[in-house]
Amino acid sequence: MSSSLSSRAPYILDRYVHFLTAHPWRVLGLWLLFVAAMSIGSGWLTFRSDERVFFAEENPLLVQLDAFQARYGKEDNAVILIHAREGDLIRGDRLAAIARITADAWKTPYARRVDSPTNFLIVSGDVEDMSVDHFWRTVDPVDPQALQELREKANETPLLMGRILSRDFRTGFIVVSLRLPVAKIGGDAADGTPPAGERGIAQTESGMPQTEDILSLLEAKAPQTEAAVAVADPDPAETVIADLRKRLDGYRAEYPELEFRLSGSVALDAAFTEASEMDAALLIPAMVTLTLLLLLAQIRSFSAVIATMLVIGASIGSALGLGGYCGVPLSSVSVASPFVIIIVALCGAVHFSFAVRRAAGDPVHSVIDAMRDTAWPIFLMAATTATGFFSLGFSESPPFGHLGFLCGFGTVFAWLYTMTMLPAFLSLFPPRKGHTGLIGLETSFRALGRRIAQHPKIALCMALLPALFFSAFITRNQLDDRYIRYFDHRFEFRRDTDVLNQYLGGFYTLEFDLRAEKGEGKRGISEPDFLRSVDRLAEWLRIQEGVTHVAGQADRIKMISRAVKDGGQGAYVVPDDGLVAEQLLALYELQLPYGFDLAEELVVDHSASRMTVALNDLSSAQTLELAEKTRDWIERNEPMLASSADATGTSNMFSHIGMRNIRNMVTGTIVSFAVVAGFLLLAFRNFTLTAISMVANILPGLAAIGGWGLIVGEVGMAVATIISMTLGIIVD
Repeated sequence: MSSSLSSRAPYILDRYVHFLTAHPWRVLGLWLLFVAAMSIGSGWLTFRSDERVFFAEENPLLVQLDAFQARYGKEDNAVILIHAREGDLIRGDRLAAIARITADAWKTPYARRVDSPTNFLIVSGDVEDMSVDHFWRTVDPVDPQALQELREKANETPLLMGRILSRDFRTGFIVVSLRLPVAKIGGDAADGTPPAGERGIAQTESGMPQTEDILSLLEAKAPQTEAAVAVADPDPAETVIADLRKRLDGYRAEYPELEFRLSGSVALDAAFTEASEMDAALLIPAMVTLTLLLLLAQIRSFSAVIATMLVIGASIGSALGLGGYCGVPLSSVSVASPFVIIIVALCGAVHFSFAVRRAAGDPVHSVIDAMRDTAWPIFLMAATTATGFFSLGFSESPPFGHLGFLCGFGTVFAWLYTMTMLPAFLSLFPPRKGHTGLIGLETSFRALGRRIAQHPKIALCMALLPALFFSAFITRNQLDDRYIRYFDHRFEFRRDTDVLNQYLGGFYTLEFDLRAEKGEGKRGISEPDFLRSVDRLAEWLRIQEGVTHVAGQADRIKMISRAVKDGGQGAYVVPDDGLVAEQLLALYELQLPYGFDLAEELVVDHSASRMTVALNDLSSAQTLELAEKTRDWIERNEPMLASSADATGTSNMFSHIGMRNIRNMVTGTIVSFAVVAGFLLLAFRNFTLTAISMVANILPGLAAIGGWGLIVGEVGMAVATIISMTLGIIVD
């Protein structure tokens, strides 16, 4: 049956080509309608610029982060860095500038909270008369003695120093926390709980409010789950960044002695959008123009060039349209798909156009002869290339799967249009016969081919030795997915974040959800044993390399305890009585001004607290090492926190993504390898030739990765996709 089908293939192909050339207008018209219908789907394409797009919904690290954010809230923020070019920030005029900018920051779109050195909350007073006030107000004195007292007060406040104010007082952060709009957030805005002011609070004999009543009151004060929010802004991150950049330009002119920078998670999201728009506005037109010029120079036939560009445009439009219909989002990775489709579509179309130009006879017979000569090679090229792209579906990171989807179907569409629209078009508008612009190259390659045939061993060594040499350096590559390095220094976000990490650090963080026992006589996060464990963990973390700051519940309790005692540093300790710690925390929470609650630091029922570890510009390997060391240290030294030993956060997820992607893509590469080998075996019908061909197809990818290791030595999650992507392309 196989031989029968094989013998009938030329007959079927001839009948098909005769139909195309007999009805070219009908074929061209129908396929153009199909292209138009497919391309309409591109109107449904969406663009995702947030960093979460790199992680699948079932990724256990993302599931862990979602659980963490469900307890403490999602932290979208913009960070304004203020640096004194000379002197420090503890001066009257500069503190006034920070206070003014802090007030202005509340006007930022979607702002819900603003933290800065001037509005940092300081506790003072005693148990009977506790007060919580800002670190500095515009009415406060600014004489030398007052400023020196401010410095001393700051140095005694670990939650402030190294977090939003540098230890040399030259750099400060204004952190604008945001509530960006989403399509829908479940839940009701209110649950009918009476307002705090309408509820009575019983008192103990000592005059202290009863803890249970205070906690229930605080629970009523806690922000409820948001109601549905309509999305009117297509890119809220870009809106926020544009607003802040405009304001910072004004501050730079008004305060030339201060340096202003802008970073944060929304700046990262906006940078992804900016990079994609830059590529779309510059690289795609440049690539299309260059392709057009090269085609004109080499093919020297306007009809063949127009036909080729028609295939390229139809392939891109159809692939993006299919992505829109299927709900595939564009991202900073998948937005590169048009570049890839251009190359793939160009290969098949140029093969066929050259074959038509070289064929003898009238236009119809030229198309028929070209189809006989190129149909099988073009199919093999398309099939193996599409296989390589579709294997990206095994990637751990969805954007690479989306890239594989778009490029894979772009390859399928390119083959489809090369076998339908292109022959119909060239039979209507035949290319000019004669030599192409490649005649010089053709002559050179023929001469090279003769030399290789005359000296095969020398040629083999000349090909293998460089490939094996570079492949040997693959192990020099170190996985590193520091996401700010996805951008070069052309981007303002990269420059500003580098300065942030240089002056104060903290763009990368590790988060811990430290859970405490609650109920049956246990007071949750106010238990002295729990607080001491948290305190010891924080002290251990502070001496680890690359850690710039640690913020935990123990520091807050110690700050409150010191304030209500004598205010001396000797009182900066965890209370011995859990009831006292619980009551102090409750009183503190009641004193907090609007917008400064502890919902992002504590679970409402006080069964868990958050610890944030700010990091310097650590590599992925160093971040993973620190997370592993922390878990091991907790399990050995603080068994009470053992259930909370796993770090979470965006930095932690990106640190894992490279290795997870490589593990998943091993399967994809094996599948791609098997399918491509099957196609080659079908074409060559010879195991030896197929094996040799597979080696020749794999070596370029290995040599490229090894060469990168020799020159650069750092790779990210994309390295896992290189072999799979190039395997099918190189077959051509």
